Amino acid sequence: MFRLRRPPLFVPIGFVATALCAALLAAGIVWTSGSWPVLSARLRPTPMRQIVTTTRDLPAYTLIKASDIITASLLQAPANALTQTTAASLTITVAPIARGSALTADNVRHVPFSPNGYGLITVAFSATLQPRIGERVTLLGLTATEISPTLVSAQALALGAHSDKVVLALPWNEALQAAAYLSLGRSLIVVRRL
Repeated sequence: MFRLRRPPLFVPIGFVATALCAALLAAGIVWTSGSWPVLSARLRPTPMRQIVTTTRDLPAYTLIKASDIITASLLQAPANALTQTTAASLTITVAPIARGSALTADNVRHVPFSPNGYGLITVAFSATLQPRIGERVTLLGLTATEISPTLVSAQALALGAHSDKVVLALPWNEALQAAAYLSLGRSLIVVRRL
């Protein structure tokens, strides 16, 4: 006896490819629409940040000039990086900064006065509590033969402290007087106010 056989189930390849593309497209729309936040977050590009960087190596305690800085766009920028060149005006480095590095709140300090007519001087300092950056201190000069010290500056500004030294900004004439004390082997005393 002759039996009729059923033809095998046949689905055209074009139909399968079209259905597969439609499914992938629908999944892509759902995926990028935020329904899967973990996966869609990976697809978003990290935004570039405009920050201020250096155009040359800057030693510690350098007054930053307009020619020392430039803005640059970076993917991985420090959170506390300066973003405007105007924010870097009247700032001084408190640590060495390599060329191309970002200016941050950690490596520069704002100078609360016009630097014209001021000088920087490094003074030995031996105390457990060093002056804070930006603190006003009194600077006294003392020789071995003097009984009472001489006032060198009543408005010295501490710009930084490292181990046993403090960097002070003084009006130019007071900075020259302080340098004269140091060059003659005399002592300078930093007095902190309470």
